[in-house]
Amino acid sequence: MISILNILVKMKKKGEIPETKEIKVILLGDSIVGKTSMLMRYMKKDISEFHVATIGVERYSKVMKIKNSKDKVKLTIIDTSGQERYMSITKNYYKQANGVILIYDITNKETFKNLEFWINEIENNAIENIPIFLVGNKKDLEQNREVQSEEGKRFAEAHKCIFFETSIKEDKEIKLLFIKILENICNVKKVFKYNIIEEEDMKSYKLSRKLTQKRAKKGCC
Repeated sequence: MISILNILVKMKKKGEIPETKEIKVILLGDSIVGKTSMLMRYMKKDISEFHVATIGVERYSKVMKIKNSKDKVKLTIIDTSGQERYMSITKNYYKQANGVILIYDITNKETFKNLEFWINEIENNAIENIPIFLVGNKKDLEQNREVQSEEGKRFAEAHKCIFFETSIKEDKEIKLLFIKILENICNVKKVFKYNIIEEEDMKSYKLSRKLTQKRAKKGCC
């Protein structure tokens, strides 16, 4: 008599049982570059002009579907504090990540200079050859730009990163950024054999939030 377990194994091999894979992406960069605001824009489509600082590490998850497949991806985004005093906490999550979004502020040259520090942290603590997306944020503040696009592109090429510029305020390139990093992880890292990832219908979003530490009352992300 064929056991139910054997039937399920055969069905899974044939792709008849939907599968959900978790992909973890970590957000890195100085504390003033807008990591949390970018995450909130993508996850909730709602950001507040005033928000509190991330203390340590926070996680947010969202379920994505694969085009022409019943399989799904659970995208978990690890939001980190850019403050030095929380570095020891943040480093514990590097090895868990399948991809990195490294963010700087195009209106703040110092955040761009600090990218060398973050690249070094990634190389020393993350998995080997992890996909890195370099993101110049606050594109809507073009009149205050201190870092030119060409500078960002050169840095990305030198460190084998994929380059983006985004505007949280205008919601430019945010959705595309996350879709592209998921496609990159799924294809390059062979998590799935598919290459197109779409968002679930708004009504079927699965959004969860897990705090690892209490949030502060003041500050900036």
